[in-house]
Amino acid sequence: MSNVQFFQVRSLLRQVVLFPIYILNFCVSAIEKLYEILRPSLLNELQSVRYNKFQKLTKSVVHYSSQKGKSYSFQLFAPNAMCRFRAHTFSSKEPETLAWIEALGGEGAFFDIGANVGLYSTYYALVNSGAVYSFEPSVFNLRLLAQNSHLNGLQHRINIIPNPLSNQMGFEEFKMQNTDEGGALSSFGVDYGHTGETLKTNFSFRSCGFTLDFLMDSNIIREIPRMIKIDVDGIEHLILEGAQKALKHPKCISVLIEVDKKFHLAADRVKILLVEAGFSLLKKDEWGQFGGGEVFESSPNQIWVKPNLN
Repeated sequence: MSNVQFFQVRSLLRQVVLFPIYILNFCVSAIEKLYEILRPSLLNELQSVRYNKFQKLTKSVVHYSSQKGKSYSFQLFAPNAMCRFRAHTFSSKEPETLAWIEALGGEGAFFDIGANVGLYSTYYALVNSGAVYSFEPSVFNLRLLAQNSHLNGLQHRINIIPNPLSNQMGFEEFKMQNTDEGGALSSFGVDYGHTGETLKTNFSFRSCGFTLDFLMDSNIIREIPRMIKIDVDGIEHLILEGAQKALKHPKCISVLIEVDKKFHLAADRVKILLVEAGFSLLKKDEWGQFGGGEVFESSPNQIWVKPNLN
């Protein structure tokens, strides 16, 4: 069977499987139209029931840590396919990130910059005793980040910062390509995305951004990060420019950062800034201690460490 035939068969099977759902959705829509004409109050109640049912859907996540020799489990709100995907692929999508948290985490603080719905913030709080600072400016992800923190009893451990970070402060436009809860692809104060190309904007609002050094110098955040994870779809280098004091502090021992190699300007700037702060990039043959496999080989994550880890 050729690739074309394979995709044609898969598309047909997909339509067959989804057909009952299409029929059910048609019937529900017809009922809603009828209620809208005859009993608007019942329509509101019906829509509220449907909405609340999906908002309360949760998925259990169980991950076995070979480094710790035990399993960790937690719950995630999963109101849509994207959130269910994130829960389902927790152990396989970025095994190096999980192994990095397990190996280097400790009593120090963890800064999760681009926290999304809180997958890694939650895991760090479960595995390690240090405080967690979750930076997530997306209004769509922020709700789930807070809900997931509370759902797992971690609301006293996870500190949520809803403002974007950059290399300067002030109001700028926060642009989003994806508005699904659990989605990614956004930018703050720039027009490009993670590849350096113009970001297709489907939703935007103005927000006040800060530098990480300002938040720490002002004692808004009073802890030095032990570990920093940065995944913000293209302005990683700008965030590093605004975090030089934090990066150079002796207590800050490692940075895991997602960099698209095609975005040369950002990738080169990230390297310069982290080297100047005293970090070295682990070579691929050293990354085995932080996970691996096919998923990791294709991942753009980079792990930077300082020579004397403690």
